[in-house]
Amino acid sequence: MKIILPCINKRLKLLCLPLIVVHISFAQIQETKQPPFPTAPFSSSIKYGGQPLGEPIMPGTSRRKESQREFEFAMAEMANYKPNKSYFPSLITNVGVDKYRQAYKKIQAMYRGDTKYNFKEAVFLIENAYFNNQLKYNWYLKQIDEKKKLVKKWMLKEKLDTSLSLSKNYAIQKLFTSTYTEKSTDGKVKVNPAIKYDFEDFMGRKNYTKMFVTKLLKSNTGQCHSMPQLTRIIAEEVGTKAYLAYAPEHLYIKFLDINGNTYNFETTNGMNTSEQFIYESGYVSTLAVKNHLYMDTLTQEKEFSLLLFDLASGYLTKHGIDEFLLEVIDCSIECDRSNIHAIELKAAVYTVLAERARQINKLNSPEAVKRNSEVRSYFDKRNSLYAQIDNSGYQKMSDEAYQAWLKSLDKEQVKKLSEEINKNINTQMKK
Repeated sequence: MKIILPCINKRLKLLCLPLIVVHISFAQIQETKQPPFPTAPFSSSIKYGGQPLGEPIMPGTSRRKESQREFEFAMAEMANYKPNKSYFPSLITNVGVDKYRQAYKKIQAMYRGDTKYNFKEAVFLIENAYFNNQLKYNWYLKQIDEKKKLVKKWMLKEKLDTSLSLSKNYAIQKLFTSTYTEKSTDGKVKVNPAIKYDFEDFMGRKNYTKMFVTKLLKSNTGQCHSMPQLTRIIAEEVGTKAYLAYAPEHLYIKFLDINGNTYNFETTNGMNTSEQFIYESGYVSTLAVKNHLYMDTLTQEKEFSLLLFDLASGYLTKHGIDEFLLEVIDCSIECDRSNIHAIELKAAVYTVLAERARQINKLNSPEAVKRNSEVRSYFDKRNSLYAQIDNSGYQKMSDEAYQAWLKSLDKEQVKKLSEEINKNINTQMKK
């Protein structure tokens, strides 16, 4: 079973995972490739203790040897670490940890039905926790209201039936494709440029907030995490449905036409695409679709899973690994058993937990691990999670493959298909 040996920093605050990659069984220890780990817009952008995750280290490279020395040095420091019962460090006194716990309680209350579900508010709670509750909710609401008004203006300009759900989705898409110019009563011209894709650090490796909806609202640029989420928010504001859906390392939008047919809207370039385009990424297996990893519209429960995963990702980036992180991940999986990104993150946490327990208990051989039922249980849990990933049909998509797939949106046949879909939509709206 594939696992990652963690590199723990001097303060034992957080961990940078993909440094040393090994294959550990109870019979032997051998080198192997990196286990699947989610990429943008999900947890590949996560940083542990401010350190980027880094790239997998291949056998024989000088970087691998350097990382091995770093790992050995860090493990040596653990001799002075007095763990709590779970082997996790306590982060409860970290500045801002309480903000994440507050956000978690509020989202949980929505999930339980104690308070009304509000996707817009939940997104804000998650992003605001990252900023230690320094964001202004009134500003956030105002920006969304401006987008809502702009959608209505597009509907009037295009002379659309404002009662049609399809017309509303069409007008929302205009926010990503066209500039709206208007004159105020005093003759001043106001230009509302289209929302554009942010190609700079779109995975959030250098700046995690690149994936935030609040960042999009401020800069009018976003990526395939923030843009679909904003679309989902605006759709609810104007009284229509725009469903989130997963593709490999990607979010996009699904919506219905008047006849109940489903279309896919790609927010990153403003085009309507087909299911075939998703398959052409090369990373969507029949088994993955059967197991509901991709191309399903997200139900309310699955949206909760996504939101909780986002909360966990931000917490991990900002603070680190502890029992609270694992609790949030578990809740995310409870909401959606097919959330492969949450399952991967849980597997990575158990990788760290198992290795910490092994080191602290000074179990220096596979036989010693086998004799310690507690520590062995952590390895068993980790192995079970990775087996679940391996059997799900999931295939890791590299950064290069993801970029190539996004660029394929500019292909002429994709553009032609989008034009044909738009013609069909326009025909339905004019009936």
